[in-house]
Amino acid sequence: MTTSSGRKGTCKAPGCGHLNDAHSYEACGEPRCRRWWKRCQALPNCNGLFYRICKSCPDHPGGRPDFWTSSQAPRS
Repeated sequence: MTTSSGRKGTCKAPGCGHLNDAHSYEACGEPRCRRWWKRCQALPNCNGLFYRICKSCPDHPGGRPDFWTSSQAPRS
């Protein structure tokens, strides 16, 4: 997977501010949900971790897309 999404602008998530191009976008893992998850991949990252979730699905917080391993998943 590449870090370049090709999207313009900057991330509006609190504490991020990286270019949207440095994020990956994945559909919610819940069937028929049309919302997207947004993961910051800019290094060094905004929170000191390898990845930061800037936008998740508010309807399905457990419906995470498969773009990280369990060791990188945020704790609920």
